Amino acid sequence: MKRSIFFLAFLTLIFSCNSGDSSQPQSESENNFYALTVGNLWEYRWYGIDNEGNENPMDLHETISIVGMEEINDNLYYKFSRTITGNFNGNYGFVPENGEHFEYYRDSLGYLVNSEGGIKFSNNINDSFIIYPSYEENSGIVNSIAETQAEIVMYDTEAGTFDCLELIVSFVRDDGFIYPAKNRVYYSDGIGLVKDDHVFLSAETAGYYRKLQSYSFQ
Repeated sequence: MKRSIFFLAFLTLIFSCNSGDSSQPQSESENNFYALTVGNLWEYRWYGIDNEGNENPMDLHETISIVGMEEINDNLYYKFSRTITGNFNGNYGFVPENGEHFEYYRDSLGYLVNSEGGIKFSNNINDSFIIYPSYEENSGIVNSIAETQAEIVMYDTEAGTFDCLELIVSFVRDDGFIYPAKNRVYYSDGIGLVKDDHVFLSAETAGYYRKLQSYSFQ
């Protein structure tokens, strides 16, 4: 079960797609959907969800901030610091262990892409992705399909209520079997990540999710 959670978390964050070759990040004077500005900071808390859909706050927190910019393979990326607290001994496979970790992202034509070419989100409506890589469970190869929804979703958090674009990730086995699990990721224009799910493959609701608690922008 823990292995399934780990892969769902990994795959939700790493989407493979040809995302363009713009050598510069999107200008902060243009539409800054992902709030890509050095000095911006977000605080998140993780919650557990049982089979009945009951939500329980966990003592698992993240602080994410943009600490600079770096050129990687001729492209400029924003450098994200991701500090984890509450994941002692790496007990939760869907987040890194306690401490500070670094990730690199840029906006390429509406795609939030990382330094390895994977896509974390797209603000292009009705955009669909085959998530890479597929992975193997005991019952076969599982393919992951993501699509940005057209309908705006209002989502309440401790940081406020936000109008969000929703990305839904479905999981389909190579024999055509569709798992009940669906991961949902919510981004708000000019705010960034508001909430994302990491559910069990075999369950419609059970799993974990991360939700915005506060933010501070430059």
